[in-house]
Amino acid sequence: MARLLAFAVAGVFALALGAHSASAAGSTKFPRPTTGGEYAYSTPEAAPYVGARAVVHYVTTGPDAPPLNDDNGNGYPDYVEQVSVAADTALLYYGRHGFKLPLADTAGPDTKPDVYIDDLPAGVFGLTFPETAEGGSFVLASPRLDSRQKTLGSLPITVAHELFHVIQFSYVVS
Repeated sequence: MARLLAFAVAGVFALALGAHSASAAGSTKFPRPTTGGEYAYSTPEAAPYVGARAVVHYVTTGPDAPPLNDDNGNGYPDYVEQVSVAADTALLYYGRHGFKLPLADTAGPDTKPDVYIDDLPAGVFGLTFPETAEGGSFVLASPRLDSRQKTLGSLPITVAHELFHVIQFSYVVS
Protein backbone atom coordinates (compact mmCIF):
# COMPACT_ATOMS: atom_id res chain seq x y z
CA MET A 1 0.00 0.00 0.00
CA ALA A 2 2.83 2.41 0.85
CA ARG A 3 4.42 1.80 -2.56
CA LEU A 4 1.17 2.42 -4.39
CA LEU A 5 0.68 5.63 -2.42
CA ALA A 6 4.25 6.64 -3.27
CA PHE A 7 3.60 6.15 -6.99
CA ALA A 8 0.32 8.08 -6.76
CA VAL A 9 2.14 10.95 -5.06
CA ALA A 10 4.89 10.68 -7.68
CA GLY A 11 2.28 11.00 -10.41
CA VAL A 12 0.83 14.12 -8.83
CA PHE A 13 4.35 15.52 -8.40
CA ALA A 14 5.15 14.81 -12.04
CA LEU A 15 1.97 16.60 -13.11
CA ALA A 16 2.98 19.57 -11.00
CA LEU A 17 6.33 19.56 -12.78
CA GLY A 18 4.61 19.77 -16.14
CA ALA A 19 4.47 16.16 -17.31
CA HIS A 20 1.30 15.27 -19.17
CA SER A 21 -0.10 13.08 -21.91
CA ALA A 22 -1.08 14.10 -25.40
CA SER A 23 -4.71 13.56 -26.28
CA ALA A 24 -5.98 12.05 -29.50
CA ALA A 25 -9.25 11.88 -31.32
CA GLY A 26 -10.20 9.13 -33.73
CA SER A 27 -7.36 7.73 -35.79
CA THR A 28 -4.99 10.70 -35.52
CA LYS A 29 -1.39 9.59 -35.97
CA PHE A 30 1.31 11.30 -33.96
CA PRO A 31 4.70 10.84 -35.62
CA ARG A 32 7.69 9.74 -33.58
CA PRO A 33 10.78 11.96 -33.36
CA THR A 34 12.52 9.67 -35.85
CA THR A 35 9.84 10.17 -38.53
CA GLY A 36 8.96 13.87 -38.40
CA GLY A 37 6.35 16.08 -36.81
CA GLU A 38 6.51 18.66 -34.07
CA TYR A 39 9.06 16.74 -31.98
CA ALA A 40 11.24 15.47 -34.87
CA TYR A 41 14.94 14.94 -34.24
CA SER A 42 17.06 17.43 -36.16
CA THR A 43 19.99 14.99 -36.36
CA PRO A 44 20.18 11.23 -36.99
CA GLU A 45 19.27 8.93 -34.11
CA ALA A 46 22.06 7.11 -32.27
CA ALA A 47 21.79 3.35 -31.73
CA PRO A 48 18.86 2.89 -29.31
CA TYR A 49 19.55 1.56 -25.83
CA VAL A 50 17.52 -1.62 -25.38
CA GLY A 51 16.73 -2.20 -21.72
CA ALA A 52 15.00 -5.16 -20.13
CA ARG A 53 11.50 -3.64 -20.49
CA ALA A 54 11.82 -0.50 -22.64
CA VAL A 55 13.88 1.00 -25.47
CA VAL A 56 15.45 4.45 -25.09
CA HIS A 57 16.00 6.51 -28.25
CA TYR A 58 18.28 9.55 -28.41
CA VAL A 59 20.57 11.70 -30.54
CA THR A 60 24.10 12.85 -29.74
CA THR A 61 24.00 16.40 -31.12
CA GLY A 62 21.64 19.35 -31.06
CA PRO A 63 19.02 20.45 -28.53
CA ASP A 64 17.49 16.95 -28.28
CA ALA A 65 20.76 15.39 -27.09
CA PRO A 66 21.07 14.33 -23.44
CA PRO A 67 24.28 14.88 -21.46
CA LEU A 68 26.81 12.61 -23.17
CA ASN A 69 29.11 11.64 -20.28
CA ASP A 70 29.74 7.88 -20.23
CA ASP A 71 31.36 7.16 -16.88
CA ASN A 72 31.25 3.36 -17.24
CA GLY A 73 32.65 3.46 -20.80
CA ASN A 74 30.02 1.15 -22.32
CA GLY A 75 29.32 3.44 -25.29
CA TYR A 76 25.98 4.78 -24.04
CA PRO A 77 25.50 8.11 -22.23
CA ASP A 78 24.82 7.68 -18.52
CA TYR A 79 21.66 9.77 -18.88
CA VAL A 80 20.28 7.28 -21.42
CA GLU A 81 21.04 4.44 -19.00
CA GLN A 82 19.33 6.34 -16.15
CA VAL A 83 16.19 6.72 -18.29
CA SER A 84 16.33 2.98 -19.07
CA VAL A 85 16.68 2.03 -15.39
CA ALA A 86 13.76 4.31 -14.48
CA ALA A 87 11.62 2.77 -17.25
CA ASP A 88 12.53 -0.81 -16.33
CA THR A 89 11.88 -0.16 -12.64
CA ALA A 90 8.49 1.45 -13.27
CA LEU A 91 7.30 -1.24 -15.70
CA LEU A 92 8.42 -4.02 -13.33
CA TYR A 93 6.55 -2.31 -10.49
CA TYR A 94 3.37 -1.95 -12.54
CA GLY A 95 3.53 -5.59 -13.65
CA ARG A 96 4.06 -6.86 -10.10
CA HIS A 97 1.03 -4.90 -8.94
CA GLY A 98 -1.34 -6.47 -11.42
CA PHE A 99 -1.52 -3.83 -14.13
CA LYS A 100 -1.81 -4.93 -17.75
CA LEU A 101 1.38 -4.91 -19.76
CA PRO A 102 1.72 -2.17 -22.37
CA LEU A 103 0.36 -3.04 -25.79
CA ALA A 104 3.06 -4.12 -28.25
CA ASP A 105 5.03 -1.29 -29.80
CA THR A 106 5.08 -1.80 -33.57
CA ALA A 107 7.63 0.90 -34.41
CA GLY A 108 10.70 -1.19 -33.51
CA PRO A 109 13.30 -2.21 -32.81
CA ASP A 110 11.14 -4.66 -30.80
CA THR A 111 7.75 -4.70 -29.07
CA LYS A 112 8.90 -2.97 -25.85
CA PRO A 113 7.63 0.55 -25.12
CA ASP A 114 9.75 3.31 -26.64
CA VAL A 115 11.02 6.31 -24.69
CA TYR A 116 12.48 9.13 -26.80
CA ILE A 117 14.76 11.68 -25.18
CA ASP A 118 13.64 14.88 -26.86
CA ASP A 119 13.78 18.63 -26.29
CA LEU A 120 10.40 19.71 -24.93
CA PRO A 121 8.90 23.15 -24.32
CA ALA A 122 9.89 24.98 -21.14
CA GLY A 123 8.13 23.52 -18.11
CA VAL A 124 7.26 20.23 -19.84
CA PHE A 125 9.34 17.28 -18.65
CA GLY A 126 7.51 14.43 -20.35
CA LEU A 127 4.76 13.60 -22.81
CA THR A 128 2.97 10.37 -23.66
CA PHE A 129 1.30 9.78 -26.99
CA PRO A 130 -1.73 7.45 -27.21
CA GLU A 131 -2.22 4.11 -28.93
CA THR A 132 -3.41 5.95 -32.04
CA ALA A 133 0.12 7.32 -32.45
CA GLU A 134 2.40 5.98 -35.17
CA GLY A 135 3.51 2.49 -34.02
CA GLY A 136 1.43 2.69 -30.84
CA SER A 137 1.84 4.61 -27.60
CA PHE A 138 5.25 6.15 -26.87
CA VAL A 139 6.90 8.52 -24.40
CA LEU A 140 9.00 11.67 -24.79
CA ALA A 141 11.32 12.64 -21.91
CA SER A 142 13.27 15.85 -21.65
CA PRO A 143 17.07 15.70 -21.91
CA ARG A 144 17.20 18.03 -18.89
CA LEU A 145 15.87 15.77 -16.11
CA ASP A 146 19.36 15.10 -14.77
CA SER A 147 19.46 14.93 -10.98
CA ARG A 148 22.24 17.54 -10.88
CA GLN A 149 19.92 20.18 -12.34
CA LYS A 150 17.10 22.20 -10.74
CA THR A 151 14.71 19.32 -11.42
CA LEU A 152 16.44 17.19 -8.79
CA GLY A 153 15.05 13.67 -8.79
CA SER A 154 12.50 14.24 -11.51
CA LEU A 155 13.96 11.77 -14.04
CA PRO A 156 12.65 8.60 -12.36
CA ILE A 157 9.38 10.26 -11.38
CA THR A 158 8.68 11.68 -14.83
CA VAL A 159 9.61 8.47 -16.66
CA ALA A 160 7.44 6.38 -14.29
CA HIS A 161 4.55 8.82 -14.62
CA GLU A 162 4.66 8.89 -18.41
CA LEU A 163 4.95 5.11 -18.66
CA PHE A 164 1.87 4.77 -16.47
CA HIS A 165 -0.02 6.56 -19.25
CA VAL A 166 1.24 3.83 -21.61
CA ILE A 167 -0.20 1.28 -19.16
CA GLN A 168 -3.48 3.22 -19.05
CA PHE A 169 -3.67 3.25 -22.86
CA SER A 170 -3.45 -0.56 -22.83
CA TYR A 171 -6.90 -0.62 -21.20
CA VAL A 172 -8.56 1.33 -24.00
CA VAL A 173 -10.79 -0.84 -26.19
CA SER A 174 -9.96 -0.35 -29.85
